[in-house]
Amino acid sequence: MKLEKLPDALQRIASEYHSGCPVTLCFDYDGTLTPIVRHPSLARLDHVMRSRLNTLHKLPRVHLAFISGRPLDELKRLVALSRCTYAGSGGLELEIDGSKRVCPKAETIQPVYDELQ
Repeated sequence: MKLEKLPDALQRIASEYHSGCPVTLCFDYDGTLTPIVRHPSLARLDHVMRSRLNTLHKLPRVHLAFISGRPLDELKRLVALSRCTYAGSGGLELEIDGSKRVCPKAETIQPVYDELQ
């Protein structure tokens, strides 16, 4: 989506929400919710972003989803919001409605992933 279209898209989302439709907002963790940093261990949600996410999380009919190349448990610990959808390891690990799902091939990929890290 082109940047100049963003306000129109936000207006459409707000309009749908106010007409009673549920809204799902998906966010990438590193470099989107957090600033780009020299090492992933330094990427943390700042107070302002955490407050904004908490405000959205409390709204009825708003569902939040988070994706990261990080492992699922680490992503959940960093965001620390319940009743959200989480996609860790670039989508190989999912938690949807409290139910964890792992791509069947993830275990065979894990040694390669560990070596790359």
